[in-house]
Amino acid sequence: MVGTCAWSAAATSFPSYLAARIINGFFCSVGQGGALMWIKDLFFFHEHPKVINYVEFSIIMSPYLGPLITSFIVSGVSWRWAFWLCTIMSGVGLVLILFLDESLFDRKNPPSSRGSYISRLTGVHQAKDWEHKSLSQWYFYFFGIVGVLVGWFAGHFLHDAVGQYYIKRHGGRLDPEARLIITYPATMICCVSLIILGLAFQYHWHYMVIAVFAATQCVGVMIVTTAINAYLLDSYPEGSGIVGAWVTASRNWAGFMATYIQIDWVTRIGPAKALGIQAAITFASVFFMVFLQVGKLAFTMHPKFSPFSILLQAVLTLILAVTPTLTYQFVSNNTLTHLPRPKTDFNIHNGTLLSPILRTRVPGSPGSEATRSHFTHFFARTLPHWQVEFQNSTVKSNAQDIPIVNVIATRDPPGIPAGNISRLTLVAHYDSKNSPEGFIGAIDSAAPCAIIMHAVRSIDAALSRKWGKSSTQQTAEGIQVIFTDGEEALDPPEMLFGARALAAEWENTPYPPSSRYSSRIKAISLFVLLDLLGSSEPAIASYFNTTHDVYRRAAMLEKRLRGLNQFKSGGVRPWLIDADRDEIGMNRFPIYDDQVPFEERGVDVLHWIDANPDTGEFPKVWHTLDDTGENLDLDVMEDWGVLLVAFIVEWLELEGYMP
Repeated sequence: MVGTCAWSAAATSFPSYLAARIINGFFCSVGQGGALMWIKDLFFFHEHPKVINYVEFSIIMSPYLGPLITSFIVSGVSWRWAFWLCTIMSGVGLVLILFLDESLFDRKNPPSSRGSYISRLTGVHQAKDWEHKSLSQWYFYFFGIVGVLVGWFAGHFLHDAVGQYYIKRHGGRLDPEARLIITYPATMICCVSLIILGLAFQYHWHYMVIAVFAATQCVGVMIVTTAINAYLLDSYPEGSGIVGAWVTASRNWAGFMATYIQIDWVTRIGPAKALGIQAAITFASVFFMVFLQVGKLAFTMHPKFSPFSILLQAVLTLILAVTPTLTYQFVSNNTLTHLPRPKTDFNIHNGTLLSPILRTRVPGSPGSEATRSHFTHFFARTLPHWQVEFQNSTVKSNAQDIPIVNVIATRDPPGIPAGNISRLTLVAHYDSKNSPEGFIGAIDSAAPCAIIMHAVRSIDAALSRKWGKSSTQQTAEGIQVIFTDGEEALDPPEMLFGARALAAEWENTPYPPSSRYSSRIKAISLFVLLDLLGSSEPAIASYFNTTHDVYRRAAMLEKRLRGLNQFKSGGVRPWLIDADRDEIGMNRFPIYDDQVPFEERGVDVLHWIDANPDTGEFPKVWHTLDDTGENLDLDVMEDWGVLLVAFIVEWLELEGYMP
């Protein structure tokens, strides 16, 4: 402990720090796991719950007390001092263990009068509004400490009271299963707290609601944890060390899960749904308690099956039942076979979506302005619920100021502040290269723009149905389209002008301090960039391990659409060629495109660009005068439109709302 704390404080890199924390966690588990052995050896049977209550009090308190103290430390000095303090405390503990006599728990009976304790539970103190500054973070952890204290005081009396009541009802006998009685009301407290917390986060109720029910959740956790540990210690008195190790392992696994899974999960499906699912799982644990309490009867009736094997079957059954609710919500075959199609909208001569873009679109030119007008008219007339805005910048080219104009169209769920909404972001550049003269850029990127327009038009009514059905159907996930300008190189040969300007502006324009996301760029849930699409036999590789799972879900949609005969184009192989890879490997190098400024700022990117991953070659018409509407494969374009619609429906969970 002393060594790993010092290592954490002196670490010179994140990998070194992470290694120190992992090893530190290993040694921390020794003390936690050994607590039950210590209690078993030093205390009488009837005292176990009370002592466990003290131990669990310190363990459950630590995730709140540690950050609370650290918030004050890092506000004035380096974060390393927090770990130097841990080093000093661990060192003092080591000295005390080596040179002092062990301390014993005061076994005096508690006073008979309990009113004084209850009278002190006066509620939660008010504090300042939410902020992200270091000194204010202690406030949020304070309420967790309040909840743990309340749970500790309540458990101090309740566990003994339940035990004494059981003894009176069972002729002086106290079975281990009696410890579980108190878990029923405590579990209900946890369920109610989770549901209210989810609703409070989802619909932005007053922060005091969140504070109070976060504390209430800790009350339930404290009572349940003590009861379960007491049950395990009474059931396995000779295996207290092993039991303690398993309990500690489960506690640590849950802590890691909260870090690596919970945040993304809540962001993806919304707090109300995520915490509601957790409340349902918590409620389902009641059936385990019932099973454990009747375990003796089950073993008597079925002597060939040990209680452990029966319990294992119950656990597996519950896992199988709950898992589908935690997984990604797939689109049904019925929905896939009824997705809207562009029909004549991709006609290169008079199609309402594509034909107005098949012109030269050099930044600052009349063709560029006409294309922007096409976009704005499309959203104004077809998608009136979308908000259209422009982001302007300039770039020097041949001593002239060239205007760069990005077009952004957004649709957010109603009634939710913008800073609390994550957005699926669909991106394509609409400018064309300034050479060779007369270059159209059909695949680069008129066709991707038209594909995106078709996709958002196809799902707009479903969004209205989902968000308009009832407030409970709303999630804090919106959608936005970005048509970037200045992606192609000008003179001097620089590129990505529009994307760079937009990423910088969004990063430097913060949301209000109370928002879920610090800035608009942080609110992008996924940046889907389409480029060079519209040629036959496309090959789309996966370029980022961080979004490879999303890529594989898109590949599964492609496979399903092909199996349902929903693709009009031919071809002998899938378009998304890396679907069978577990990870992208070393031979996939991201292509320099509009995603770069966003990726540099930590945005997750899914890049759909037609490029041979082995040779790096783009389609043959790339950057030539042959890149025209006549050389587009319109069946491929239509299939791209269908695939993108399916992807959006699945991402935004529009199953059941599509026509």
